[in-house]
Amino acid sequence: MPETSSASVVKIAVRMDGKQPILTEVDLSQPLHKHILDLANSWGLAEPKQYALKFTDSEERYITEKNKLEVRNGWVLFLDVSPARATATILQQLKSEEAAEGLETLCRLSPDPTFAAEFICEGGLQLLIGGIEADQYGDAALPNALTSFLELMEHGIVLWEVLEARFVSRVAAVVNRLAADGATARGADRTSRVGDRSSQINLQTRPSLLNEQLKKALRAALSILDSVIVNVPTRHELISGEVEMYHLITHLQRADAIVQQNSLALINALFARADGRRKEEYTISLNSKSFRNVIQTYVINVKSSQDMGQEIAHQLYVLQTLNLNLLEGRMRSAVNPQDPEVLEKIKQLRKLALDDESKGSAGRKPGSFAKDYQQLGFQDGINPAHDFSETPPGVLALDCMLYLAQSHAELYTRLVLENSCGSDHECPFGRTSIRLTALLCRILKVGEPPSDQGSVFYPMFFFQENPFEEFFCICINLLNKTWKEMRATTEDFDKVMSVVKEQITRALHGRQKLAEGGGGKLEAQTRPDPPSTLDEFRTRLNNLTYSQINTIWQQEQNTKEEWESQARPIVELREQVTPDMLELVQMQRLQYLVEGTRFTKYTSRGQRAKDKFWVVRLSPNHKLLHYGDCSEQAAPSLDELANKLAVQEVRALVTGRDCPHMKDKGKKSTFQLAFSLLLDSPDGGSLDFVAPDEKTFDYWTDGINALLGKPMTSEEAGRDLDMLLAMEIKLRLLDTDGLEIPQQPPPIPPDPPNYDFCCD
Repeated sequence: MPETSSASVVKIAVRMDGKQPILTEVDLSQPLHKHILDLANSWGLAEPKQYALKFTDSEERYITEKNKLEVRNGWVLFLDVSPARATATILQQLKSEEAAEGLETLCRLSPDPTFAAEFICEGGLQLLIGGIEADQYGDAALPNALTSFLELMEHGIVLWEVLEARFVSRVAAVVNRLAADGATARGADRTSRVGDRSSQINLQTRPSLLNEQLKKALRAALSILDSVIVNVPTRHELISGEVEMYHLITHLQRADAIVQQNSLALINALFARADGRRKEEYTISLNSKSFRNVIQTYVINVKSSQDMGQEIAHQLYVLQTLNLNLLEGRMRSAVNPQDPEVLEKIKQLRKLALDDESKGSAGRKPGSFAKDYQQLGFQDGINPAHDFSETPPGVLALDCMLYLAQSHAELYTRLVLENSCGSDHECPFGRTSIRLTALLCRILKVGEPPSDQGSVFYPMFFFQENPFEEFFCICINLLNKTWKEMRATTEDFDKVMSVVKEQITRALHGRQKLAEGGGGKLEAQTRPDPPSTLDEFRTRLNNLTYSQINTIWQQEQNTKEEWESQARPIVELREQVTPDMLELVQMQRLQYLVEGTRFTKYTSRGQRAKDKFWVVRLSPNHKLLHYGDCSEQAAPSLDELANKLAVQEVRALVTGRDCPHMKDKGKKSTFQLAFSLLLDSPDGGSLDFVAPDEKTFDYWTDGINALLGKPMTSEEAGRDLDMLLAMEIKLRLLDTDGLEIPQQPPPIPPDPPNYDFCCD
């Protein structure tokens, strides 16, 4: 008999319904069925194979050979029927009049992967799908049926492609039916099916309240449809034909955060994959005043930026990105210099600013307009359409200029006339408008797909009918103001644009609300403080004058010049203290890992799992990585994280597309934040991560490299090392204040002719 290690023996309590609890010792190195047999004999239970041990946590997970090492001293376990027996009972109930009771049990057990695998293997999932398709479950049982189905699918055992159109239509019918209650939805149903259906939404009356069971069904139905579109894009046409956009807008008015975020997720999924006529319909609905009012009244204004959940903030960010990306076509379209529509718009710009109403322009020759176009700030006075040949911003710049001229005529006229007096410091309106439009597209990332980790949205873009154009109007006024403050000429164009970019960026993000530790720490998430309205944005810009920006830049430049001195003594001192500073950076990275980070979970197919998170911490002795699931607001301690990984079992660190969970995934942004720990085990497993932001990615990869004895290669490590070196060198040079440090050390004098010194 092999000796039993004391480390593998735990003292636990085991309870069972109707039985006296048992206190016992369990050797975790022994097979589980042996301990279950002992427990069954103690309680006089027949057929021990019909039973299994479970954790007593909220998830009621089964204990298996894979997770049994999570058991700790003093824990209370529960002996329940095995997954196979539970599956058999549920299947029997689903085929009888006890279906509601079976679905309730199924809903409770389906999150467990062991049970899910058994249930699916025995054909339970197909039976459940058939029951939903045949409408066998009433309002009381349907919520548990839909929730169970969603939980079973999220294990990734079965592909979403197995779903037939009948099932998708049935789930879509649930979303539509639950939207058709109350005065609001009834008013929407009476609306014509042509044009903007959402325009009839009554903001004074919310949809009638749903009971908890129907609310549960709605959450699951919305999430199922979203998952179908994401995983099976060919089903988009079916779902977009079954679910009306105004029904989803109705659900946004419900006082339930999960219903709201699932509704937004489905809206985004439909909007992102729509094309042709359907895309136009969605664009009209999602840019209507009624939809903006719903977002403002029921989604944004009822929550502060810090109270808003990360998932709903992400969905608002995605919606904002999709709306801004509607401009991509215009942004990437070069202007045809002979296009009559373009030429007419340019004529309108001239007429609205420079035409003398008393004389008009009817009697003027075409060539006489060249001076007017030069006054408007165009480079090509003969045909200004050539100025719009560069993409981006393409024809979008002309659209913004015409919008300014028509919607803000007084501002437009002032900007043109102020800069048409022949002064050297004139700000050419046409040229600056084109450059500014391109700059705004870069700042707002127009044309870039939404990031899986993005959560920064600007409420002001949801409250305005033409947000980008209004944004342009505010920024072109800022550019003109900054140009005057700098007394710039056309040679200073790039410098002015860099100042304007800094002003806009700082006004958009506001002051960072730093949490203790920052980054991806558990205490809080660092979020920008975006302006709520365009008026607030305008006020911020007015407070960020050129002199303030110049002062900031001057301070940065002075610091850089002082700390990056290339004098040989400083270089040698830097080389001398670099190892100590590297050790400090390494210690900070390891401490960051000890404090732990919350990561978003991803499914086995590389999809972002909504509202699912996990935490990873490094043990204080730097020998073990502890990890486990958690909620969005939870900060579990080291002892609460059941899973462990020895650092010595980590073979290598890989990042990006080299990660196992990022291979063959069509991700354009997520893979940049992905990293994996490849394990030195026979099955060649890995622990896969996707960091919430670049800083967390850099900190974790630096920390893992430090644990593996490899150099820290991130840009963040380089910046931290430079900062520490600069501070250390500055401290060591305090005594040299006021002295000039030579570029080269003074020469060493030659040796004396002899060393016969005389000392009295």
